[in-house]
Amino acid sequence: YELKQNVFTPNGDKWNDTFRTNQFLFVNAFSIEIFNRWGLKVFTSNDCTKEWDGKIGGAEAPVGVYFWIAKYQSTCDAEHKDITSHGFVQLLR
Repeated sequence: YELKQNVFTPNGDKWNDTFRTNQFLFVNAFSIEIFNRWGLKVFTSNDCTKEWDGKIGGAEAPVGVYFWIAKYQSTCDAEHKDITSHGFVQLLR
């Protein structure tokens, strides 16, 4: 699985304001973590419908590239295999 969104702009215009993880459909045991360029975790969730709003502890995160890693089990096959996906997302303002 590859997440299609790789840029988001949390500027309040209601267009592409969040990094959406809800593209993960038909999954169990979902988790996602997002890290800054120094490897510090800035976002985590076990809810595949939760979106990152580009904030860290309530403050705006710096513009830049962030690394994400998602782990889940696919319910589309009988084996329910553990799957790990990862990629980068760029935050622009």
